[in-house]
Amino acid sequence: MTMTVDPVAMVPISLPFRHHGPMGAEVPSATAIGGRAPDRLRPGAGGAWHLAASMVLVLRRFAGTSAFGLRIANGGRIRPVAATGPDDPERLAIDLEHRWTAAEPAGPAMAGDVVLCLDDTAIPMAAGLRCTVSGGDVVWRLDGIGLPDGLLATIADAHGRLLAWMAAPDRAATAPPDLLPPADRRLIEDANDTAAPLPDGLLHDAVLARAADAPERPAVIAAGHRLTRAGLATRSARLRDRLLAQGIAPGAMVAVVMDKGWEQVVAVLAILRAAAIYLPVDAGMPADRLAHILAEGGVTTALTTAAVAAGTTWPAGLRIIAVDAETAGLPDDPGAAAITADRRAGPDDLAYVIYTSGSTGRPKGVMIEHRAALNTLADINRRLQVSEADSVLGVSALSFDLSVYDIFGVLGAGGTLVLPDAGRGGDARHWLDLLRTHRVTLWNAAPMLFELLIDRLERDPVPPPPLRHAMMSGDWIPVTLSARAQAVMPDCRSWSLGGATEVSVWSVMRPIDAVDPAWPSIPYGRPLANQTVHVLDDAFRPCPVHVTGGLYIGGVGLARGYVADPERTAASFVTDPLTGARLYRTGDLCRWLPSGELEFLGRVDQQLKLRGFRIEPGEIEAVLREHDGVADAVVAAAGEGRDRRLVAFVLPAAAGETAPDPTELRAHLAARLPRYMLPDLFYPITALPLTANGKADRRRLVQMLDEATTTITGVIDDILALSDDEAAALLQTAGDAQTEARS
Repeated sequence: MTMTVDPVAMVPISLPFRHHGPMGAEVPSATAIGGRAPDRLRPGAGGAWHLAASMVLVLRRFAGTSAFGLRIANGGRIRPVAATGPDDPERLAIDLEHRWTAAEPAGPAMAGDVVLCLDDTAIPMAAGLRCTVSGGDVVWRLDGIGLPDGLLATIADAHGRLLAWMAAPDRAATAPPDLLPPADRRLIEDANDTAAPLPDGLLHDAVLARAADAPERPAVIAAGHRLTRAGLATRSARLRDRLLAQGIAPGAMVAVVMDKGWEQVVAVLAILRAAAIYLPVDAGMPADRLAHILAEGGVTTALTTAAVAAGTTWPAGLRIIAVDAETAGLPDDPGAAAITADRRAGPDDLAYVIYTSGSTGRPKGVMIEHRAALNTLADINRRLQVSEADSVLGVSALSFDLSVYDIFGVLGAGGTLVLPDAGRGGDARHWLDLLRTHRVTLWNAAPMLFELLIDRLERDPVPPPPLRHAMMSGDWIPVTLSARAQAVMPDCRSWSLGGATEVSVWSVMRPIDAVDPAWPSIPYGRPLANQTVHVLDDAFRPCPVHVTGGLYIGGVGLARGYVADPERTAASFVTDPLTGARLYRTGDLCRWLPSGELEFLGRVDQQLKLRGFRIEPGEIEAVLREHDGVADAVVAAAGEGRDRRLVAFVLPAAAGETAPDPTELRAHLAARLPRYMLPDLFYPITALPLTANGKADRRRLVQMLDEATTTITGVIDDILALSDDEAAALLQTAGDAQTEARS
């Protein structure tokens, strides 16, 4: 049910906002909503209070306009303003990075701005929002915006308490009031009520236990190999003994450098059986980067294959063991599984280290303990009722933490791991053959890979593969994807999962059943067992429902930190000043929904700044995806310095079709976004290039644009000499030609 505001009603409306206090000397300012401004806050010379209001984000959402990528006090153009008048309504005083200039010009107000004006000034806002001040009264006017029942009263109450505090004589000696509505606090507490019995043991214990229970059952199926549980146990025991004989110490890191295959599974199991830590590294990694990672982790031994060993430049002094050669000829003898006793680690010892890219350009080694990872896997298996009747197609790289579930989650439940052939890891036709041939029941990959599978199935639907669960994580999930999957696989249920390598694979989960086509995205979900999620503002205060903030994760799954990097560990793993709990700062933007679920809104670190404006690409991408002719889109910046341009890479809605005309796309965006967020170029693509983790490769997309521009023009200076419209048209021609050449 929604409450519709009367078009002519003058309604007090604002969400709880931050008060940063005066800049410099005492600065009084008129700041009241729906009533007379307190005398203490009447207009005065010299400046204004800095009020960073989040109200516009919520209003834009309910007015049908996108709010992706915006955040409180660090995005959008929410501009509380003082010292302006009807003759100069665009003289703005404050921006949102806490910088103060008494009379800083910031350009004209645009749709989506919130501007608090003094004197007898009125400036129209987005979606019928209007702010007027007359004789000290500050009034917000809403024209025809539907809000959920009760939201206006909650907002008005919080705002009134803040104004009362600001007007109090002893304000400087008292803390600002707690503006989190009681109902929102209960909702957050209920969502984080996740306590459950903690799993005991080690990450690999269940895998070995299954080998003892039914040694003849299949464990790993790969090209040319079919390892039974006993075969896996036997080979990992032989390799464990080799590691111990080489003097590998408890808690030492051992690298696994090889292509996808059964050897990877044997290697990681052997390392854990030696109470060591496995460090997966993609084969073919540049030699300098490989050397840096191995040196940082103090690695002395690398497990590989004979083929990879011969083609890799290894650091001097590194001991190389080829798993295929070391275990050649071993029988799948059930009695051979227990050659010697394993060396035991503890649940709080490290199990693996996975390196992720860092914003500084230096990779970060995430250290995960046995209990932390085991907690996640056990909860997923319980929710999906995974058993020995299940199997998973392992399409994710070993260096991507989704593989942790493929190996230890599925094998630990008694299921089977099916691996694609070497060189065919991205071949959807090959995936489909494997799904049908080996009766695979579980899918676990990034959404883009699942979409490739669905594309293939829509062309080859019979017989449908026997998938019963499709788990998607690591990127945006198109709102139409689960319906497409249901059409070709009626018995398969889709799931949204979220988290980070730093929190042991996943932290939140939800089924994707009925999907409202008006949703801007699939909700992120609720926290898993023994994990908590928090949406906080920059002062670590909980954000109310609907209000965007930073996502922080707590609980059992948190990593120990980053290898040999206390500075970045301290920056990412923080202490909640209110509760004392250790939290991981994800860099994600989220908000709570009234359902008690999280909605993911993008990444802080994808924010762009062009022509003085801060832009979140996720907001533009979300609006582009809503166009009927667009299947997917990625927005990035191309060029350098003042020649930097905003580019939208557009994937047509159906294979073989052309992307919508750029003029049409520009008009589509212009109806929802301010002009500074409109891309300069719409570049059509036939497929999205992916990283090893199945995410859109933004760097490669920009490189494709550069290649196309060079191919058509030969000299970039000729383009830059043109007007913006002429340059965009010429670059569009380049994109069309490059697309035609690739198709």
